Amino acid sequence: MLECGQFLYRNDGFLMRMAAEPGRVHAFLDRLVELHLTNLERFLGLVGGSIDIILFGDDLGMQTSLPIHPLKWRKYLKPCYMQLYQPFRQAGHYVYMHSDGHIAEIIGDLVDCGVNVINPQVRANGLEALAAACK
Repeated sequence: MLECGQFLYRNDGFLMRMAAEPGRVHAFLDRLVELHLTNLERFLGLVGGSIDIILFGDDLGMQTSLPIHPLKWRKYLKPCYMQLYQPFRQAGHYVYMHSDGHIAEIIGDLVDCGVNVINPQVRANGLEALAAACK
């Protein structure tokens, strides 16, 4: 979701649109979710009985922070991930998500959206102590 907006509008353009044209951004994201859901439904129809887990990815963070405030992330992006991940959860599949960058403030939100496994960029998230404890 975020990367697609950044790719199509450039990073600065997409972030400025979030601030200046929220209706346009919501319409863009709604259409993007619709396209993804169509493809995901086809995918589930083909392989749904053969998989246990699906991998999603979207680089949501920068090295030291989110590119947008967590409240803005929740306003624009959380509903998109909720819509994308729920069909897989409802079908009994696990959701695995990769994200580069600092995402510590929204990890709980990703879990709310249905993510079972998060593959973060540990050093960017300040989770070195957690990583060390898991060794």
